[in-house]
Amino acid sequence: MFNTTPLEKDGYVKLPEKAVNMINMQEGDQFLVLGDENPESIGIALVPVEFFTAMTQGILNHTKVSDK
Repeated sequence: MFNTTPLEKDGYVKLPEKAVNMINMQEGDQFLVLGDENPESIGIALVPVEFFTAMTQGILNHTKVSDK
């Protein structure tokens, strides 16, 4: 856990500097917002689009190889 942060006007959340630096976020970077609505594990996660794309592409490529 990095810190707490308030929800600001218009739904903005300022991420703690340590979190931003950890994955080298830059202004304009795109993220998927993932959510878990289960009351026992409710939460959200930000995943860089490039990471998600590479991860899913790797899964798809592995599946194609396995199908042959």
